[in-house]
Amino acid sequence: MRQEALAELMAEMVRRPVEISIEGLIARLQPAADGLLGKVTEIAKYLELCKILVLPDLSTGEIDTPRLLQLQQLTNAISPDEVEAIIRQGESAELEFKSTLLFNIKMENQKPGLDAANYKSEDVLHSTLKTIAAFLNSSGGVLLVGVADNQEIIGIEKDHCFSETNNTDQWELHLRNCITGRFKDGAAVNDYVRVSPVVIEGKTVIHVKVLARKALCVVKDHKGNSKVYRRQGNRTDAVDYFDIAEFIELRRDK
Repeated sequence: MRQEALAELMAEMVRRPVEISIEGLIARLQPAADGLLGKVTEIAKYLELCKILVLPDLSTGEIDTPRLLQLQQLTNAISPDEVEAIIRQGESAELEFKSTLLFNIKMENQKPGLDAANYKSEDVLHSTLKTIAAFLNSSGGVLLVGVADNQEIIGIEKDHCFSETNNTDQWELHLRNCITGRFKDGAAVNDYVRVSPVVIEGKTVIHVKVLARKALCVVKDHKGNSKVYRRQGNRTDAVDYFDIAEFIELRRDK
């Protein structure tokens, strides 16, 4: 096993997950064991020792199946104090706040007293999905759901009035189902998203850690319109059709 190659691989994972097949791992790490099975077993042992998470694991799929490698320490849960410190930083290129996932608070303020179903908004949902897409296509980032733009802790409890998000587990499941259904390669995209609920002052805030992805991410809205998004400062913007080629080239240089 080329230890220096393993160290280089881990250094890359500090910046972003690494996508590589078993073939690529063998070529890069050059395990000393004989035979394919022996080489895979040796690689798996070293990855486990280095606390590297592999999705899907090396026993699943084919030899050329793309694998996502990332440091397990990047997937740890986060504490309320850490989330409060993040909120105090304010929004930036790698941090954005969303009040809810589905509930349209602005409409409730304008038209109070309606049945809950009237406050469910596809536009509010897409606002979260396109921010995730922008983080994936840029340098990664953190999305805090349950926090207003003015840093007030709202909590996601308003989302619980809908059947698909009526508790924290259902809330995460709905988010992941939307990612799977609306992103190109959505099942793979979910591997780049870490969801951690945190209770602060009796309100639930969802810390969504999004890792940068090498492959370009495309997301569609509820009408089926697909777009590529990026972060520009603390904004999420769609990449114009005529700028796609240049945007892809810029991402390759990172």
